[in-house]
Order: sequence, then structure tokens, then C-alpha cells
Amino acid sequence: MQQMRPAKITKAFWAGFERLEKASLKLASQGWALQMSLTPAEIYKILTARSPKAVDAVFVNLYESNNGSFFNRVAKSLASRDVIAKWRPLLEQVFSAYGRRDFLITIPALLIVCEGVLASDRGNETNVKKVVADSVQAQKHRGPDSLTILVWRTVERFINELFKNSDFTGARPNMLNRHWILHGRDSSTWTQADCLRLIQVVDTLSYLRERSNKRRS
Repeated sequence: MQQMRPAKITKAFWAGFERLEKASLKLASQGWALQMSLTPAEIYKILTARSPKAVDAVFVNLYESNNGSFFNRVAKSLASRDVIAKWRPLLEQVFSAYGRRDFLITIPALLIVCEGVLASDRGNETNVKKVVADSVQAQKHRGPDSLTILVWRTVERFINELFKNSDFTGARPNMLNRHWILHGRDSSTWTQADCLRLIQVVDTLSYLRERSNKRRS
């Protein structure tokens, strides 16, 4: 997804940007962060899906099409990034398990990588929701009208759901929940779509982190 920022911000640009932001945040609420290599046509198809199950189906079809070429491209790009170096062996086993259709075992592993990428440069910080919120605020100062801030906002919405505090005495959350899974409260009924949604957010987060690191260097 290319960075697009016109020389002069127009009302038409803002209207289009706000529509895209609203649709993207809805997508994140349904369990998917934006993926940086999606084409405009792919984004449109995803954003116009009418239900969470339809959105899941679009993403699964995207990753499975052409003998998994999109999945292989994402996996190769993700594995090459310096910011995930310490988790590369774990990710390689995740990709191997995905190829065998062993989706269940990938979920706890991907949660570890997701949390690690988020907090890797934050010392003793354990509140990953705060880490993302800080990143969103920092990006606002660089370019409040950029697609990068839009992607960070979708990541924030996704992470807030994934890491939402949940009373174990209550009903099982409708979406993946880190606390239920890693504290052993969830039932292992996760799906291929759940595996892909976590791969996708790890891919997006690692891309954003690596880009930020390059900007500071």
C-alpha cells in the first residue's frame, strides 16, 4: 500500500480519507488489521464484505489463491525483517504448521511474537495497549493525514480487542483474546482465519516498526 499525500489537502481528499478510515476501523473491529502490501482492488473487496464471516472468507481466499502465493510472499517478507530476528525460528515453525493445516498450534506462538514485536524496545513496559497508543500519538505529529497513521489506528483497534481485559467468569469473548488463550481459559476451536489474522497483524506491526527504526537511524 503506497503512501499517498497530495501537495495540497483538499476537502475531497479528507472526505475520502475519512471514509477509508471509518471502513478500516470497522475492519479492525471485525478482527483484521490492514496489510501493507494489499492493492487498492483487494482493499475495496475486503472493505465491502458485509459480515465478519464474509470478511474472513475474503482474507482466507486471498491467502490461499494461486497455490498460496500471497501467503508465501507475506511469510518470506516477514521472515526477512530484522525486528523479528529473535522470533524467526518460531515463525518458521508457525509457517510449517500452517502448511500442514495445523492451525491451532500457531495461535499461542503468534501471540508471543505479536507481544514481543510490540514491546521489544520498551524495556519493562508490559502494557502493549499503551505502547500502541504512544505510537499512534507519535505518528500524528509526523503526518495526521497519511496512510501510515490510518494503519496504526487499525492496529490500535485490533490490539485493544486482542488484549482486552476479560473476566474469566463471564462469557467467552467473540474475538481472539490474549488473556483467555495464554491463561488457558479458552477452548481450542481457533480457525485458519484466526491464524491468518495474527500473521497479518505481526506482519503489519513488524513493517511499521522496521520503518520507524530506519527513520531514526
